[in-house]
Amino acid sequence: MRVISFLALLVALACVHTNAFKAPTPPQVVRSTSKLMMSTPAKPAEVSWLSPEFDMDDYKERARVIKRTVYDHEDWRRHRSSKRYLRNLSTLADSEIFRSLRNQLLAVTGVATFIVTYNALIGTGFDTDFGMHIGKLAVKPLPFSICTGSLSLLLAFRTNDAYSRWAEARKIWGSTIQRCFDLVRSGLTYMEQGDMTDEEFANLKKELTLRTIAYARVQKGHFRDGPEEAAILKAELAELLGEEEAERICSAAHKPCRVIQDLSELIRAANLTDMKRQILDNSVAAFCDTVGASERIFKTPVPLVYTRHTSRFMSLWLLLLPMALYRELGTVSEQLLTIPTSAIIAFFLLGIEELGIQLEEPFSILPLEAMCDGIERTCLEMMYNDLGEQGYFDDTELCSSKWCM
Repeated sequence: MRVISFLALLVALACVHTNAFKAPTPPQVVRSTSKLMMSTPAKPAEVSWLSPEFDMDDYKERARVIKRTVYDHEDWRRHRSSKRYLRNLSTLADSEIFRSLRNQLLAVTGVATFIVTYNALIGTGFDTDFGMHIGKLAVKPLPFSICTGSLSLLLAFRTNDAYSRWAEARKIWGSTIQRCFDLVRSGLTYMEQGDMTDEEFANLKKELTLRTIAYARVQKGHFRDGPEEAAILKAELAELLGEEEAERICSAAHKPCRVIQDLSELIRAANLTDMKRQILDNSVAAFCDTVGASERIFKTPVPLVYTRHTSRFMSLWLLLLPMALYRELGTVSEQLLTIPTSAIIAFFLLGIEELGIQLEEPFSILPLEAMCDGIERTCLEMMYNDLGEQGYFDDTELCSSKWCM
């Protein structure tokens, strides 16, 4: 019987990392009247998330799109509402964390069910001096109590490190937004017409503005994966710069550096004093810093040895926990609580670890689309105000959907 129980534990461990895969349906590019956006296809209605055919990894990747939230005043009021506890509990079954842990929770529940059933069938058994209950799969909780502190520290450090990566990525994009505004504002203000015609001067300012917007789009796409993201980026660039320029930028080995180089060449061609050219060049150089800092986060995960050890530690701890819970519970009816208690504890601890995994790579959950849209609207407005005041365009052309969003 002990051989059977040992094999059952091995099967449960294997189930933690087992999933039925199917070909994912990629998000599709759709076009709205004002901008490009990525739609998230609904999950197939005929496949339940409890079904073995449900692709859990595909679901988790799709759910990352939902995390790209931008709050307004109404959202913050709802976020602070005293009803949030009831609302969060009532939506537990719809929780992305809960659903993404399906296989792990089923494994822990299966082990707990096997232990309770096995112990109920073999009778009482007897104790030894080592705390092992011979004949039953039960052990004193002292080893788990000793390990709890270490497991808590591992999970806390893992989650804190992941959140710090998310927070740093958000600060990097805050700096990108600021530098885009500074570059367009300074360029529109400092550029002098010189020997250029009115049309040439206006086109130079338009080019600086549109390529600054293009840089933000390219930096977003540089850290997004998949052919659908590449198609979105190419369409966004084509809308800003034309099909030929979009193809040239998308074919570059390092797209952000290609746009940075284009901006530097524009500044060199502009009629500027050395001091003003240096101011604009500093803003462009700051783009190199932001993309470099982003690549440092993206290409360097939390040390894998730390992540793997935490996962192994917690998996074994949770799979063996039902034996300690069974020993501590008294009557047969109480011992049946081993099953739900193990599942609840597993959900809490695995959920903490899953939060760290979700936050570790922040660029696919940050609302970069909304940030790029904000950059585009503000930069185009500054260009509109500058060129409109100088009379290079009439109101009909400047207020078309291409320039005002």
